[in-house]
Amino acid sequence: MHALGILAIVPTLLLLAGVLLTACVGGEGEESLENGRGANGISVPSGFAEVKFAGGLDHPTALAFSPDGKLYVAQQNGEVLILEDADGDGIAENRKVFARGLLLPLGMTFVGGDLFVSERGKVTRVVDVDSDGVSDGVESIITGLPVGGALHTNHQNNGIAMGPDGYLYLGIGIDPTGGGDTRKEPTVEPKVHGGLGLGTPGPSPAPPSLDARAGTILRFRPDGSDATIYATGFRNPVGLAFDSNGNLIATDLGPDQPEGPDELNHVVQGADYGFRRSLAEPVGPGDIPPIVTLDVAATNGVSFYTMDAFPEDYRGNAFVAQWGQAQDDVAFTNRVIRIKMREVDGRLQGSSRTFAVGFEHPIATAVGPDGSLFVADWGSLDPSKTESGAIYRIFYSGSGR
Repeated sequence: MHALGILAIVPTLLLLAGVLLTACVGGEGEESLENGRGANGISVPSGFAEVKFAGGLDHPTALAFSPDGKLYVAQQNGEVLILEDADGDGIAENRKVFARGLLLPLGMTFVGGDLFVSERGKVTRVVDVDSDGVSDGVESIITGLPVGGALHTNHQNNGIAMGPDGYLYLGIGIDPTGGGDTRKEPTVEPKVHGGLGLGTPGPSPAPPSLDARAGTILRFRPDGSDATIYATGFRNPVGLAFDSNGNLIATDLGPDQPEGPDELNHVVQGADYGFRRSLAEPVGPGDIPPIVTLDVAATNGVSFYTMDAFPEDYRGNAFVAQWGQAQDDVAFTNRVIRIKMREVDGRLQGSSRTFAVGFEHPIATAVGPDGSLFVADWGSLDPSKTESGAIYRIFYSGSGR
């Protein structure tokens, strides 16, 4: 199952310079990546370039741009930073701690000028009344959400997104060690993959009870009222985003192969997406087929490209961070993919291509006000490298296409 935290295995990169990753399940082939890698070890398509926007971060987990265009970054240590490119050179010179004391924040979104954070077991509103870039207080909006077991290793509430209907949407996983996932996982040495708070390998004892919100998308107003289960049948929906047509899209982490794969789903109110909560109920097809099925690689944060700085073929694409996995000392699918979607017979279908490789553990994406794609790389699994995380900025340089 999907694991993160302080792990003993430090994966090595799969690709040497100039070698291409294959496309995901359901893909249309390979992206034409640059031959070799840039100064930061990241390969991007011809015509694109990348810079390290900020380094030395303590395992970033989520990204959000404020209405005034500043990048907010959540870290595993419970801090939220503001990163600012003051001189306009594309690299953050300034960083400030906006908030502290959050417990494993995995999702952020702005509602007006207020930052809403999905932290372990609750959703918190963080306010900056005097607009000085430092939080003036927090308010718990939703509490008591289903989580399980040890911090950093078990499923919890994940990504959060503001919908065009004025509601907030929140993905909640089924915890594999007592929070609702009663499928027995392999007890042998597992593949090491996953993301922060996204599960840990081992047997899964049946819990005495199961919170009905586990394995769902929850919807509620920004004040916490009118909270309802919007859709069910997920294992661990991590990344949530709305496209320009108001469609809600969510990643979902599948069990290890052969039971996987990961999925990108079009989330529709009242639909069930097929993951069952007990051994007596095997995984089903779900009410709505996935937009695309993906490698079991801890498919995490997703964002839509709605700007015009990239070539036309990239506009409207979903950009998804895949944390990756390691087996037999080889790491793979530590990458960002892009997914082109289209409507076929009334439902969304998609195809995936590798967009960028060379990260350690990419976990989130966001589109900046300048039209660049920002990627949060959680960093090294080596417990001594607590400040190995980084934010990369990928932009179109205007050549090669």
